[in-house]
Amino acid sequence: MNRDEFARRLKSEVLILDGSMGAFLQARGLPDGYAPDLWNVEQPDAITAVHREYVAAGADILLTNTFGASRIRLGEYGAADRVREINEAAVRNARAAAGEKRVLVAGDIGPSGTTLQPGGELPFDEAVELFAEQARALVDAGADVIAIETMFDLVEAKAALIAVRDVSRTIPVIAHMTYTTRGLTDTGTDPETAAIVLEACGADVIGVNCSVGPEDMLEVVGRMARATRLPLSVQPNAGLPVLRHGRTVFPQTAEQMAPFAKQFVDRGAAIVGGCCGTTPEYIRRIAEDVGHKPHAATTRQAGTWITSRSKSLRIGPGAPFVTIGERINPTGRKVFSQAIREGRTDLIVQDARAQTEGGAMALDVNVGVPLVDEALMLEKAVLSVQNVTELPLVIDSANVQALERGIRVYPGRPLVNSVDPVREKAEFLLPIIKRYGCAVIGMCAESEIPERAIDRVRNAEKILRMCEEYGIPKESVVFDCISIPVSAAAPSAAQTLETIRIISTELGCATTLGLSNVSFGLPLRKSVHNTFLAQAIAAGLDSAICNAIDPLLKETVASASLFAGRDTGCRRYIDMAVPLEAQRKRDAAMLDAAKAGQLLNVTTPGGDEAQGAGGGEAAKGVKTTRDRLWDAVVEGDKDGVPGLVRRALEEGTDPFDIFLNVLTPAIRHLGDLFGTGKKFIPHLIASADAMKAGVAVLMPLLEASGNVEKKGTVILATVKGDIHDIGKNIVGLMLKNFGFDVHDLGRNVPMEDILEAAREHKAELIGLSALMTTTMMRMKDVIDTVKSKGLPHLVMIGGAVTTPSFAEEIRADAYGKDVGDVVQVAERLLVLHKERFGGQAEERREEAAANRAT
Repeated sequence: MNRDEFARRLKSEVLILDGSMGAFLQARGLPDGYAPDLWNVEQPDAITAVHREYVAAGADILLTNTFGASRIRLGEYGAADRVREINEAAVRNARAAAGEKRVLVAGDIGPSGTTLQPGGELPFDEAVELFAEQARALVDAGADVIAIETMFDLVEAKAALIAVRDVSRTIPVIAHMTYTTRGLTDTGTDPETAAIVLEACGADVIGVNCSVGPEDMLEVVGRMARATRLPLSVQPNAGLPVLRHGRTVFPQTAEQMAPFAKQFVDRGAAIVGGCCGTTPEYIRRIAEDVGHKPHAATTRQAGTWITSRSKSLRIGPGAPFVTIGERINPTGRKVFSQAIREGRTDLIVQDARAQTEGGAMALDVNVGVPLVDEALMLEKAVLSVQNVTELPLVIDSANVQALERGIRVYPGRPLVNSVDPVREKAEFLLPIIKRYGCAVIGMCAESEIPERAIDRVRNAEKILRMCEEYGIPKESVVFDCISIPVSAAAPSAAQTLETIRIISTELGCATTLGLSNVSFGLPLRKSVHNTFLAQAIAAGLDSAICNAIDPLLKETVASASLFAGRDTGCRRYIDMAVPLEAQRKRDAAMLDAAKAGQLLNVTTPGGDEAQGAGGGEAAKGVKTTRDRLWDAVVEGDKDGVPGLVRRALEEGTDPFDIFLNVLTPAIRHLGDLFGTGKKFIPHLIASADAMKAGVAVLMPLLEASGNVEKKGTVILATVKGDIHDIGKNIVGLMLKNFGFDVHDLGRNVPMEDILEAAREHKAELIGLSALMTTTMMRMKDVIDTVKSKGLPHLVMIGGAVTTPSFAEEIRADAYGKDVGDVVQVAERLLVLHKERFGGQAEERREEAAANRAT
């Protein structure tokens, strides 16, 4: 089945996806902690039997038993070299169960089991190779569809999707993300952003599976439906897992879950199935209710959509006019250029922060300095900017290799600047745009700028034809209509306006300009280019690369948008104008008071509570070194932190004071932001790395003074049978930054190894992680052994499937709801450990060792 055939079938009817596999295999004798994927070759009849039950229940699509059948995950069981064998066997087993029925076999691809860079060790390109190896085996074995599922990191989902498309341009692909009860992934991606990015990267169906029950998925599905034109797929769990009589169960019955299927279909779901805890009975009820019936269509507003990891933005007719901040650019900026030559990103971060706070809607990032490794520097810049802003990026370079490096590490959908009508250049760039699902700026000029609008439009049409050859739709192209200094060519301005009008109305594409060019060489430049901007907006201009924080430009955009139909009800204009008018009245009052010789008591914005370490901002609004260091840690500015630490030391600040009263509260504050959903895992990783860079500067001084704070020892491990360690890795980073001695044993760790490591390192705390419901009970095994033998360790647990009630039921000493609160949890446990074991801890360890020996 090819993509067109699959799309036609989904357009006319709802297809039913199967349910859970793991619990059925355990009932057939799959040992705890054993890889289900290996049973494809060791117990194929058991796999086929489960598939047959789902076919009998009404499933139209069978997921192969290959969720963990990629190289890294199979490597945990000594089977890294058996990827092809296992995936081919899985397709055969599902095909045997399908028989002569019109049932599709979907090759199932789950997460890699590790973390991609920059948060982890796995490079993006290696992740693509990893997923491509599995996808190639599934495609060669005859899978009808590929299903990518349970992805919580948009970067990893992109890697998997790109890998499948590298293997096959024709096989249909379903791409599922997994969301928390907040309606976001653990890395902060909202449903709209995921939908836009996955569609752009070549998915045929997008959707949501696992983690939560059906009621929590309803809003996610509805939000996705408004951000894509693709059909949707939904696989909820049977509620959230609970512990009953020593077993992990999912509480919702088939009767309770089935009514949700109709609600999903009414929101645009063309595929409905079940995930953890669902059985053939669930699938039978869902098939009876919605199988092969019509479904609602998804919708998305026209225009060019770009995104960050967590925010989407539309550029096009009727959308708010988009101001793209131009400041991250070395042109004419000696200090900025020098920072880039030195490999520093601190000035880039400052500009990103200032433009975001100033109201920019997207940011242009350009680091093109002669004799610099631009590819490496653009990658660093893109990574650093993401930590301080949620704004989508325009990745800007004349160097195609640099563009690809920047695009590759970007989690969202960037706008790439730019492609021109020269075919030789386009043939290098357009395959990259297609592969990574980017939007692109098309230049309406070649080496020379055409004088006439009609010639600029012809260049635009040429670019569209080339994009079509590479499968890039015209809604992915934003045309730069070219602004020329009015001082050098006055008639060109009228031709630019005409170019905007034709491209908007006749080609139906979004438009942009580099605004400041038009005023070059003239005095009072702001007046010149803002006047031109108002005319351009009236002609249909959708966006501009400009000084987005200029107050006069903001007023111009807001006012012109009223007349261009971009601000229904004048809401955005009022939101801009009311506080501005109030500020002007305050300024006028201050001026009158100054003239009258009066002294006014004026409170600076933020007042005494202005955020920062060591007293906040100074009265004049200038941040102290302590404040800037606080900001740099919170924003993950790894390059900026060491210099700020050195500056603080030069100013006479005590090293221990810097660690205790600046770095430590800053990282705690980030944990609070994480807990409230304002920051996410990528921010935690970046901030932990930034603090680590600061501590590296301080450590020799702290050790020399004897002021190194010594905390407890922690053993971390993902329990036996579970090979996920993403959250655990970040927990380790956070604890190390707070002075804990952390020993991370990795994944799939037997209980005996955990307890032996705790004894050897005299650990106060053991931290256990699990992401799979089938491995949760291994936590209980560890806790039961610790308590029954009276071992002097306290145990905290965490992981996506764990809950406070589960922690209480298995008698864990603490539950970490997320990586943001783990430091506080660990610190409380240290106090409890001292109270419970006190000076007898060493004696108890020796006694426990003696007990084990006997």
